[in-house]
Amino acid sequence: MKTGIQIISEERERQISKEGWTPDHDDEHHIGQLNSAARTYLVAADCLANASLLCPEEFETPESLLKEIKSGAFDPVAAWPWEWEWLKIDADPIRSLAKAGALIAAEIDRLQRRNEEASGRVIDKLKHSEPEGWGSGNVDDCCPDCGKGKGMCAVWCPRFRDDEGE
Repeated sequence: MKTGIQIISEERERQISKEGWTPDHDDEHHIGQLNSAARTYLVAADCLANASLLCPEEFETPESLLKEIKSGAFDPVAAWPWEWEWLKIDADPIRSLAKAGALIAAEIDRLQRRNEEASGRVIDKLKHSEPEGWGSGNVDDCCPDCGKGKGMCAVWCPRFRDDEGE
């Protein structure tokens, strides 16, 4: 029997190789779409496996659940971020959980890429002109202006933000 991690990993690989949802594509979804889609699949799996209190009162099949979701009457999943044709709930709640897990993994990877990119911008700027008071040049040192570690300054500190004139 495969573990949950194996099933999720295989689903993520399928999404990339068969659907074309590559990391570059995932990077375009930066306002919570991957999380919203994962939540939809999580709630669907819960309804199919456990008849959760979150579920519509009357549904008997994945098709009837999908109809409820698309009608907009089913609030916990009303935030499906894309065209309805992309929402594919099947009778096996494990498939929905695998899709949710793969979407969560894609979002984690997207956030890590974003953080790494922001940290790289700060480090590049620091190589050219490290502000007074930053000590050893260690990325974990705190900025004297905002108190954040250097890796977070690209987000918080006006001294290093691109939209502040630098």
